[in-house]
Amino acid sequence: MASRDPIGLHSASVTFETMGADLLAAEAASESAVAWRQAGDPRRAAAAARLAATLAERCEGATTPALQAIETRSFLTPTEREMALLAAAGHSNKRIATELHLAVRSVENRL
Repeated sequence: MASRDPIGLHSASVTFETMGADLLAAEAASESAVAWRQAGDPRRAAAAARLAATLAERCEGATTPALQAIETRSFLTPTEREMALLAAAGHSNKRIATELHLAVRSVENRL
């Protein structure tokens, strides 16, 4: 996941699915979808997202950060996503800035 390699993530998804680890397989497929979208290949991103959804359905409603909002994660940096989640949770700009070690003005502009 750290390398953001969509092919490697797909391979990991297939391996996890073969082992019966459907939740891990769904997460890897989801990460593959994000990586494909960031690489500019929407067709492969859509295929990986469909695979992630199919695998996640087998997990009795389980949800993880990796399975949530593939599209949002594709267009936001990890810091922007964390900032948005903190704002959605009701945190003030000042608190977000403190937690993320940013200037309040930076938080305001990015939000």
